[in-house]
Amino acid sequence: MNTETSKALDNMLKGLVLHFLHQNTIEEAVEQGRDAGLPTELFEMLPAMMFDVTSAAGAVFVGGRKLHDVLDQMSDNPTATKKEKQVARKNIKQLLQLALEFMKELAGGQGLDTTLPEMNTPWYEYGETEHGQ
Repeated sequence: MNTETSKALDNMLKGLVLHFLHQNTIEEAVEQGRDAGLPTELFEMLPAMMFDVTSAAGAVFVGGRKLHDVLDQMSDNPTATKKEKQVARKNIKQLLQLALEFMKELAGGQGLDTTLPEMNTPWYEYGETEHGQ
């Protein structure tokens, strides 16, 4: 994956985190993606996956859960092989870290009392403007 594609995907993921922090729904994210003509794989998979990641990252961010406990729970699949569980854990960890870092960035050192930035663009366009919104 080239750098431009990677940055675009990171921005979409951050856009979904902000979408969910604003208490918007998976269904709204899917509808926005469908209406925009995004590839089906993006709007069918990413919103649901990032909803779970955002919820888990939020619990870690406020100190309600430990990262390793969340990773264990999210990567647990009784039918998966040990290797599949390791890969799942690694991928989930990357998404959780992206969400956590973005939450910290949004908080800007103000902790839980910070105000979320407005969502001026749909989640899939996040980061395309000068201020990233």
